[in-house]
Amino acid sequence: MKRKLFPVGALTAAAWILFNPNISIADPLPDFIAYALILYALRYISSFVPYIREAAGGFRNLLYLSIAKLPAFFIVLPLINTQERIAVTFTTFAFAALELLFLIPAVSNLFEGLFYLGERFHCEAAIREPRYKDGVDTVRTMTYVFVIAKAALSALPDLALLFAYDPLTGKGFSISNIQYALLLAVAGALSLAIGIVWLTVILPYFRALANDEGIAALRSPLCEDMGARERARIRLSLPYFLFALGIFFSIDLIFDNKDILPDPLAAVAFLLLALLFFKRSKRTVLPLIASGLYLAATVLFAFFRSRFFSSFIESDLMKIPAADEAYLPVLVTSGLSEGLFVLSSLLLAIAIGRFYRENTIREEPKTDYEHRLLLEERKRLKRRNLFAAILTALAAAASFLSVLLARYTKAVPTHPGYGGTAPYMPLMGAFWLFPFLLSTVLFLLAAIWGKSHTGELYHANDLDDESISAIE
Repeated sequence: MKRKLFPVGALTAAAWILFNPNISIADPLPDFIAYALILYALRYISSFVPYIREAAGGFRNLLYLSIAKLPAFFIVLPLINTQERIAVTFTTFAFAALELLFLIPAVSNLFEGLFYLGERFHCEAAIREPRYKDGVDTVRTMTYVFVIAKAALSALPDLALLFAYDPLTGKGFSISNIQYALLLAVAGALSLAIGIVWLTVILPYFRALANDEGIAALRSPLCEDMGARERARIRLSLPYFLFALGIFFSIDLIFDNKDILPDPLAAVAFLLLALLFFKRSKRTVLPLIASGLYLAATVLFAFFRSRFFSSFIESDLMKIPAADEAYLPVLVTSGLSEGLFVLSSLLLAIAIGRFYRENTIREEPKTDYEHRLLLEERKRLKRRNLFAAILTALAAAASFLSVLLARYTKAVPTHPGYGGTAPYMPLMGAFWLFPFLLSTVLFLLAAIWGKSHTGELYHANDLDDESISAIE
């Protein structure tokens, strides 16, 4: 049985997920699931259908953006009832604007690609919609209306958070939680109504696509085994994805003494990558051992940290002996896990470098000029790798220091008549920004360099999209 190159059913499932409204920055049914389904549907035809490749790139960016909403939600949620509530408005509008920035071109390219599919490969359902006078243009227009309305209605209620009441001037107003919830409910209901109308337009179009004989008979113009091609691309890209995923989960994002991106997930990604290399070559055993120890250390750190905060707070340190005793395992396991993070990262980076060289066929330089170019490239790679290693060590050291410096607090000045317990605050309360920023930069570099190397591997193995085209 031949594999279907364009599983339209995945687009139908994505539409059912996307039609639900976003409530401010909250996404009750995460859109990244829908974007993953869309990418699954387009994974084969993006290699030989113009515009679909660009559409897939846009939906991939939307996938990452939707995933980023999850930690952002936990960060800004507590600010709704504070004087910093403007941060909620800013964050919601920023995400809505970015979504539209990627969605509108992605939707445009998707329909242009479907039009090309209909004309070039005789998929009549892609270019015919007899229910409407303007045909498929009506479906496209309604899709634009839906995505714009969904983004706008998710952000507009947060405008009410801008007009805080100023007791000095008597100007402005502050809405209550009930009023804010009512605004969210109205906007959500409108978005849901528009989404339902959109479903009545888009679902019949997708059903017609799924039943089209041209779609069922669709084949690559070069008669290539697309399944084998996809497996080869996954084999070459998976190491870089797992490595970047591990770096992402190592980012220290602490909210209310809870790690939003748990370090054990970073260790699991590293361990999976180490197992992948060990399966391919039994010699790569050191990354496997280091990753396993890193996983154990992160689990112990999470356990001791949770146990400490179940009984104490940071201001108890250096004041209550029992708190210092309970915090000692936290310090030890933190230092251990950060050290093993550095070791695992470096060993896996070396293994990835070996993997890259094994899968890149290079001709031996024949002239002095080619020798110089090769030498300069190697020097550049060494400098880049050295910089990444130093950045990894600095990020780990900063993470450990943030745990260590939490022990040091200072008393908060109070009114002379204050009779309660003296409040304390961290001596270096803003230090958490350093490990956060360093880890974020490290992740961005891992993602950018990983994408660059993956593209080079695709090209070296004739797997890049440019090697297959319906217009060549």
